Amino acid sequence: MAGGTPRGTWGADLGGLWTGEQVVAAFPLGTQRAVLRLQAVREEDAGRYVCEALGEAGIAFDSTVLEVGLAPHFPEPLGDVAVQVGESVSLLCRVEGSPPPWVAWSRQDGEPVPGGGGAGEGGASSIHAPGASLDDQAVYICEAQNEFGKIQAEVKLTVTGHAAPEIALASPVVRALPGQPVLLPCVILAGRPFPTRRWLKDGQPVRLPPPSSRYSIQADGSLHVDQASEGDAGRYTCEVTNALGSHRQDVSLIIHVPPSIELGPVLVTATEGVAVTLWCNATGVPPPTVTWAKGTEPISLSPRYHLNPDGTLLIPSPSPGDAGTYFCTASNVAGFSSREMQLSVSTKPRISVNGSQASDPVTILAVLGQETTLPCEVQGYPPPLVVWTQESQPLPFATARYSVLPSGSLWLAEPQVTDTGLYTCTATNAAGNASLSYSLHVQGSHLLVKMLHPWAVALNVPPESCTLQALGCSHFAVPGSEGGPSLRSPLSPVPPQLLIGDGESHLTAVTNNSLRIHCRAMGIPSPRIQ
Repeated sequence: MAGGTPRGTWGADLGGLWTGEQVVAAFPLGTQRAVLRLQAVREEDAGRYVCEALGEAGIAFDSTVLEVGLAPHFPEPLGDVAVQVGESVSLLCRVEGSPPPWVAWSRQDGEPVPGGGGAGEGGASSIHAPGASLDDQAVYICEAQNEFGKIQAEVKLTVTGHAAPEIALASPVVRALPGQPVLLPCVILAGRPFPTRRWLKDGQPVRLPPPSSRYSIQADGSLHVDQASEGDAGRYTCEVTNALGSHRQDVSLIIHVPPSIELGPVLVTATEGVAVTLWCNATGVPPPTVTWAKGTEPISLSPRYHLNPDGTLLIPSPSPGDAGTYFCTASNVAGFSSREMQLSVSTKPRISVNGSQASDPVTILAVLGQETTLPCEVQGYPPPLVVWTQESQPLPFATARYSVLPSGSLWLAEPQVTDTGLYTCTATNAAGNASLSYSLHVQGSHLLVKMLHPWAVALNVPPESCTLQALGCSHFAVPGSEGGPSLRSPLSPVPPQLLIGDGESHLTAVTNNSLRIHCRAMGIPSPRIQ
């Protein structure tokens, strides 16, 4: 507090350098409060200001520093920007102000700016997109701020020249053999920005492991499969995508597989007249065509053979002529496979006498003590088993009195009267059986009439009194009862019957060896051989 009335002055340290006092304003004596007012403050007004008070008692002073600042402003207006898709683009925001303002970029839609930057100090900031895409197209806001103010401006970035993806048309089906390389095309015709591409197999992404993998992507985007296998077959999809959309194209990979025929019976047995099916289960890609052959002769559809769509061969009514070797062949574009099977036809036994069918029973007259053969020629497959019975009782295959010959005929060494009776030859195999009966009559010097002439029974003639006079006679006599007159009647004739050898229809002889063929005849009266 100065004694006396003070006098005040203001001075300034221009430029921040103290070079001495410059009186800015003076106030009259007695001024208790002095205010310095600056009109239209300029940057050069900045500096240290000193208030000095002079009084009788002395001098007092105080100072303050005046900082002159500048609110942010754009030296040049910001304009909208257009760029071709894929080209580089930069947005620069330069701002002036004092102190230098803080500048930042943002997007109106709230999405991050390219590169994640766009903020900085020093009055300038920029954002850079090395390859513009539709994702970069937006309204960008540049904002500047310092302690003296805040401003912002909008810049619209437009990306032009874009196009939706498009894939070149290609074959929808690719076929290959196992082990061959395969190329599945996927050529991009259009798309800006350039689309990304990926491959799917049956809806799942194709795995592209290290270079040793059999799958690889070519420079044009095609999928290469090295050494294709059956597992590679399927539906492949090439999918390309950019900001404007996506495009998909499917291609089916078919791996041709050579035919394979399922294993089955090699020997097949059929029964004559009973339908039989020969199977040929074949697989392959594409499904193979099945053909049949018997021996070297192809089989075609006919009433005798039915070829089914599944490859089976049906023989509706097999006969012995159908037996033989059959070949099933399955073929497709990848190759062929064959399988062989043997068909045998079981036939029911057939019995013939001297090569012809005989009525049942056949009457055979045998001479007492002279060998006799009852023929039983049997045909059938498999070879039938022949069994003989006498009066329904089985006969052993061989005894001292009779035996079954290899031909199936029954040979009696020395027929006796007691051998007279009904003999039956029965032939049996898997297909069935057949039989033929013989009524054997053994003739001697005295032959019971009842065995030849049943009408003797009707005369109430005792069997022991009814005898033949002799073999080959034309009449027989029946003595009278109790001294009564005897009955004489002619002997009924029996048609002649021939027997060659043992009854076989076929004989076998060795070259240069002698052969004797027996021909015997039987009948009443005794026939004569010419």
